[in-house]
Amino acid sequence: MIKTHEELIKFHGKKVRCKIKGTEIDDAKILVEDVNGYDKVYICQNLKEGLETKHKLGYRYSWCVSESDHHKYEEDNQDCTDIELVEEKHFEEKHEETPCMLVPRVIIDGAIKACKEWKAFEDVHNKLREMAINMKSFVKKLGETK
Repeated sequence: MIKTHEELIKFHGKKVRCKIKGTEIDDAKILVEDVNGYDKVYICQNLKEGLETKHKLGYRYSWCVSESDHHKYEEDNQDCTDIELVEEKHFEEKHEETPCMLVPRVIIDGAIKACKEWKAFEDVHNKLREMAINMKSFVKKLGETK
């Protein structure tokens, strides 16, 4: 079990399970944000609406569980309890019996990874735009030579 603010910070982005106001949450992730120099820790999940944050790691809701400046988890954790890490399994391990499902998943994972690096995404986007413009010019010139 995770019991302190400092432990929560170490597990940014990790999958966890917990209870929020008594509701068992089996699919969630820890999000750590810097807000004016203070660490705020959220549990991002799909069941309980709480204090809103901009990034929810792909989940619908976020629940603030700890703040480094005044509301540390170990001092006041009545609403969110029993936070524990969940071992993450790779997609391939879960679906070994259906390898045809891996191809779309690999494409989706690749797109997500590219989008995380905005600069890389922007470079690809600009390159595709440049290629489209070159293709239009080529087609136009081809039409003029006939």
